[in-house]
Amino acid sequence: MHKTVIFDWNGTLLNDTKIWWDSIMEIFRVSNATPPTVEEYFTELDSDGSFHNIYQSRGITASLDKLNEIYEAYYSAHMYETKLYPTARATLELLEQNKTMLGLMTAQKSNLVLPLLETFDIVEFFSTMHFHIFKKPQVITEIVDQHNLDPQTCFYIGDTPSDIKHAKKAGINAIAFLNGFVPENLVLKQKPDFNVKVLQHAAELVNAYKEKK
Repeated sequence: MHKTVIFDWNGTLLNDTKIWWDSIMEIFRVSNATPPTVEEYFTELDSDGSFHNIYQSRGITASLDKLNEIYEAYYSAHMYETKLYPTARATLELLEQNKTMLGLMTAQKSNLVLPLLETFDIVEFFSTMHFHIFKKPQVITEIVDQHNLDPQTCFYIGDTPSDIKHAKKAGINAIAFLNGFVPENLVLKQKPDFNVKVLQHAAELVNAYKEKK
């Protein structure tokens, strides 16, 4: 039984929640607008992962390109202060040893991800990588079809409510990584198939998973 695990990046493999959030706060600072709380942000995030409405509702009329420019400038200046979550590498190794196909899918642009994958020397783990993706269910379905995978043996691991929604909409198993930053109640409200607080436990779950008959 071949298994496939697709990882989110920010807040899942990469412990960058402070820098990621500070980059968002920079948009509000530059725009002289009142920012949301973390809970408000993830509550208001569109189900498709789009965030533009969060800014518009607070009077920020700049284009999406301009918002991304502010975000990327701040994030890129601090990205090398980030680190992988504890057991992230061990998680990838455990899955690889079990001959699991590994993928990466993130809303982050490739120029903010690939250098870190190289720095942490984990790029070779991934058979497929997809960047700047907001319609994740569509891309997950394409991966499943392209590789002739069984959705029952496919997993998506992410830390946000929308990650769980996307996996379930695509018909694969959703594993919530409760990283302590995203409010747990919002993530668990989406009823993930599994949830873990230590990333390596996700690998153990996948390796032990038996396909439902």
